[in-house]
Amino acid sequence: MMDLIIGILVLVDIVVSVIVAIFIFLIRRHKRKTPKEVIIVQEKEVPKITYCRECGVEIDKPKEFCSRCGTKIN
Repeated sequence: MMDLIIGILVLVDIVVSVIVAIFIFLIRRHKRKTPKEVIIVQEKEVPKITYCRECGVEIDKPKEFCSRCGTKIN
């Protein structure tokens, strides 16, 4: 009976050791993976386009008044 208990304990010890070894292997493998390529995208500065609220003409330069109808631009 004692031999059976010792045999079971040895078997449990081996199984636990294998599980721990697999766990350590997976952790190290995960750490070794190279990170994926990172692509940095720079946003272009888009010029702010303003329109006259009265006549709808596009105002591309900062102006105080609309060149078409003379309305004050905010």
